[in-house]
Amino acid sequence: MDHKYYFRSLDVLGREAVAALPQFNARNAEMYKSNFERYQRGEITEYGYRMEDKALDDARQRILNKYKGDIAALRDKYTEATEAYMMPSAGHMHPEDMEVLKNFKLSAAEFDRMAKKYADNPTMGRLLEDYRKEHRIETNWHFQNLDTRLKNFDKACNHVAAIVGQLDKYYPGRDSKVTRAAYSYYHELQGSDPDDLIALAEEVNCDPLGGCAIF
Repeated sequence: MDHKYYFRSLDVLGREAVAALPQFNARNAEMYKSNFERYQRGEITEYGYRMEDKALDDARQRILNKYKGDIAALRDKYTEATEAYMMPSAGHMHPEDMEVLKNFKLSAAEFDRMAKKYADNPTMGRLLEDYRKEHRIETNWHFQNLDTRLKNFDKACNHVAAIVGQLDKYYPGRDSKVTRAAYSYYHELQGSDPDDLIALAEEVNCDPLGGCAIF
């Protein structure tokens, strides 16, 4: 499973979202100004002014709703992919190391090396978790189950959505806040690459329901 794909997609969606409203405001700045000036001159009623203003506000809300929907769709696809990834599979079992676990009492250091070896293999991870508990291995390693992984991505989505939800509070650097949020949760996953570098959003063309391409 390409874990990074989903967090990278979340990063791109968030970056697009925090840029969308300032772009909308810039495109419609003259209209906002014109509506107010026409109202002041008495060319339109207060009701007419408020309705035109509301139409612009509704358009801004549609921008927010679009990205919220995209993030929700991405979350659903991550859940589906992760459920399949976490399903135990005989094809992911390694008999030689299973024999080691069956016949030897590993030291904490030996156990950690094997756990690192199978960081991206949840089938072996579950066996290692059972071994850790049975032999009371003193280690910081604990198997990340399905619930933990889904909650991690849910937190990432909520964090990014919270930044997106502040679309009316534009300030420089918010795209970087999105990236730091998405990738910090990615690096909490077992099986993530600690040396994975962050891809800048402008270098990525990413469809959360299709695929991503880095240029």
